[in-house]
Amino acid sequence: RSKAPEIKSEGDNSINGMLSTGQLLNAIPGFIRVEVLKEGAISQPELSMDPIEVDNSVRVNGEACCNGAHSEDLVLWETGIAALGVREFPGNELGWMAILPGSHARQENKISTYWSGEDGAYGNMRRPGGEGKYFANPGGIIVTREQIEHIDQVCKDLKDGTYLPPFSGKFWHGNSGLKPHNVEFWSGGYQVFGQCGMQRLLSLDSKTLSKQLLHHTSDNKQRQITKNRLVKADHLLGQLQTVKQAAEKKLRM
Repeated sequence: RSKAPEIKSEGDNSINGMLSTGQLLNAIPGFIRVEVLKEGAISQPELSMDPIEVDNSVRVNGEACCNGAHSEDLVLWETGIAALGVREFPGNELGWMAILPGSHARQENKISTYWSGEDGAYGNMRRPGGEGKYFANPGGIIVTREQIEHIDQVCKDLKDGTYLPPFSGKFWHGNSGLKPHNVEFWSGGYQVFGQCGMQRLLSLDSKTLSKQLLHHTSDNKQRQITKNRLVKADHLLGQLQTVKQAAEKKLRM
């Protein structure tokens, strides 16, 4: 971070290279909830597949998230490849990363990515934003003390609210933090990622991404939501590899 430039030029659509201090401060680990498919809940052929080829050479690790479940039994329902883009981060530590949608970061702090639909895979569909089926409710966050202070300041700048008490800004309309919101705003992350502009990173490394999967232990969503919302975790990882390959091809052009 100490080597990062202070300002990022507006309109920068790069998909690799150096990031500014502001961009790095606005980047935190992302998480995706998954379930273990139960017998009779859904048959494998019915799982949703976006029109992005799956690289079958990669698999997630069920031992890392889900008590040793087989990777082919892990499904997610709160995001999909249509909402994701990838970027090559500088250095060898992070490499290629994906960024979950929904952030309201200032333009100069937004981290640009190569979107999965950039080559026309979705026709005229616009890139999804913070819709519920793509937002990926993480159920929690991991941030440093410095980032908590940064999130609080960003909330003040963007929404005239605060992340930390006292909740006295205009955003709260005099309700001192008790302005009505659902659970998605608080534990679901809309406050941090939507209101306060943080951007959530997903690793394209299978070992690391497996640790970013959170087991929704009730395993009940697979029976409650429409079947076309379910995506295999292995498929998403494989699709991310395909998008990365397309991004690498663009960089070579």
